[in-house]
Formats: sequence, structure tokens, C-alpha cells
Amino acid sequence: MKHNNRENMELSEVKQYLKKGDQSKIAKMANVSRSTVYHTLNGKFENSLVLKCAGTIAEERKKEMNTAISELRSELGGRI
Repeated sequence: MKHNNRENMELSEVKQYLKKGDQSKIAKMANVSRSTVYHTLNGKFENSLVLKCAGTIAEERKKEMNTAISELRSELGGRI
């Protein structure tokens, strides 16, 4: 099931990139309770703003991870 977040990532992919504390950060960004974020990320509620905020955080983290992997590959001469 796709949701209308910024990059149209699958909700399951978005959840992969979220860390401890991100639900509180998303709640502040979206001006909702942490409970609303929890229920939205687990498919019980639909809140497009929560999904957009979560998608934004997930995309940023995904880019950071890909950059780190690329740097490691360069340092190791492409051996990973």
C-alpha cells in the first residue's frame, strides 16, 4: 500500500529508516500526539501530514546511509 508522502515511499520502507525518537520528532513536526504518529505508522489511522513528515525523515536518513556506503566503497576500492 502506497501513501502520499513526499517521495511516495512504501510505508514499510519509511518505517525501516526511522530510529528511536523519530516518532516524537514527527509528532512535533505535524503538531499531533505521539499516539497519532504510532497509529498512523501502523496503519490504524490515516494522516497525510504524519506520513509526509515520516517520509521526509526517512528520505534524509536513506540519503545519509547511501552516502556513507558510497564513501566506504571508495575507501575500500569498491570491495564492498
